[in-house]
Amino acid sequence: MTPTLDDHRLDQTMGHLFRLWGPPDQCQGQDYYVHLCFGLGQYLDEGKVRYSQWEQQAYRWPTDHLEVLWAVHERSRTEHVFFTPCPHLSPARKGFEPAPYLRWCWWDIDHCTEEQRAKAHLLAQPGGMIISSGRGPNHLHLYARLSEPTPAPVVAELNRRGVKLLGADASPSALNGLLRPAGSINHKPVLEGRPAGLVGLMIDHKVGAEGWTVSDLDRLFPDIQRRPPSPASSPLVADRFAQGVTPVNGWTPGMRTLIRRTPAPMQRSAHHYAITAAAFENGYTLENAIAACEENTSIASKYGPRLAEETRRIWEKLAYE
Repeated sequence: MTPTLDDHRLDQTMGHLFRLWGPPDQCQGQDYYVHLCFGLGQYLDEGKVRYSQWEQQAYRWPTDHLEVLWAVHERSRTEHVFFTPCPHLSPARKGFEPAPYLRWCWWDIDHCTEEQRAKAHLLAQPGGMIISSGRGPNHLHLYARLSEPTPAPVVAELNRRGVKLLGADASPSALNGLLRPAGSINHKPVLEGRPAGLVGLMIDHKVGAEGWTVSDLDRLFPDIQRRPPSPASSPLVADRFAQGVTPVNGWTPGMRTLIRRTPAPMQRSAHHYAITAAAFENGYTLENAIAACEENTSIASKYGPRLAEETRRIWEKLAYE
């Protein structure tokens, strides 16, 4: 039987999402939420595309993988379909909790120059992917593979720094950001008098795909200026030795997962950073961050009486780097 365009679209979606989140038959014991968003009735508002109808739907991966594939395949015939590359611990996209460890960084590059394209191909080389967003060859979605599961706050920071390196759009690279799945149809060109375009998997370096180490990307990416936290949500404690204080309302699910995880001996420093960064990003105080690190026995044993001061150093770097 000759393959049809619909067969090709479905293969594209499976190739894309199975690489990101794992084939369903290899995801035993892993059940995260992924989100699809659907936009219908597109129109231009001061040069930006808006939608008269917008819907969000949460699915469990891999439990609902057939429903995800069906929604991308069928609904994109008439609607814009977006998804969250980052899986979540809860069905709510707003106020979400990301999966504690991730294997990918991702960026959206519009009006791609030759310089940007060269950088994208470099980052895609060790196991990554490049997706055409359906608006022509100069509109790309880049996915960089990481060599090992990496704490979500570290991935968030790498995404932000990659935005600066690539000149990418910042919003889609957030942990709750949206991109288009391969195999879907981008209807935006219709507003420009052109046919709708297929969101296509252009490059997939899945053979011999070790991925980037965090240290390699750290050397490659430029530093960025972080905005200081607001005093109400994440105050720094100046001129005194802060003490650990557990928050009154307890920890979010993502924080609990990080606190309970026992890192390998060589990963304790990275895990210390991940817990502190997660506390910072979730609006906890410095004292809360210290308490979270104290609860992780592996980190507490590594730093001993220096734990509070070392946590404070990370906190100040996050705030004013």
